[in-house]
Amino acid sequence: MKIIDINEYIKRRENTKMFNELIEELKKKGEENKEYSIDDVIIIARKILSIATYYTGVSTPINRILEDFGIHTYHTSQLSKDISGVIYVGGTTKQIYSYDKIILVDSNDPIKHQRFVAAHELAHYLFDCLSNKKYSDGKLLFCETYPKVNHSSKKEVLADRFAAELLMPSYLFIEQYNIAMEENNSRAYIIKYLSEYFQTKMSSIEKRIIEVLQ
Repeated sequence: MKIIDINEYIKRRENTKMFNELIEELKKKGEENKEYSIDDVIIIARKILSIATYYTGVSTPINRILEDFGIHTYHTSQLSKDISGVIYVGGTTKQIYSYDKIILVDSNDPIKHQRFVAAHELAHYLFDCLSNKKYSDGKLLFCETYPKVNHSSKKEVLADRFAAELLMPSYLFIEQYNIAMEENNSRAYIIKYLSEYFQTKMSSIEKRIIEVLQ
């Protein structure tokens, strides 16, 4: 039988409560027909990290954050070949998966990419599901995918920026970039160092360097 740490239990309860409060806040914005900007999603990513007090500054625990939002993640090799992930909320989701909010990620993808996909799908839940009144009662199925190509639409751009800020917080990214620069200022070393530190793909690091430092 597993021994439960009472302090850990209390902290998780507090985190869940604050995440639920954030959900209600975003639902209210949806009722007001709030349209999100890049700055908005960055602020919310930072708010999530501030709530997640178990976050230590090394590789954001995306699965644990998803759990605190009541979202369960499954790894599967059965997704369509043109997507790396999908989120289902409401509708018949609970009958099929036993939970009403789930994310499926492609188990054939590298773990570092699976982490980004999961964070991206969380963005769709926060900004596309909660902000749309037609999904408020849970009867209608909400579904959004992570396409392997073409992230040019507004909602995909916003989801990518949210995921980037959640997994590679800008202040920490700059700090670690400077540390890597002091150790070895070759671009290849810096990208590899940051990829290992944040547990994201090198291509995501290269894109983040442009977003944050250029």
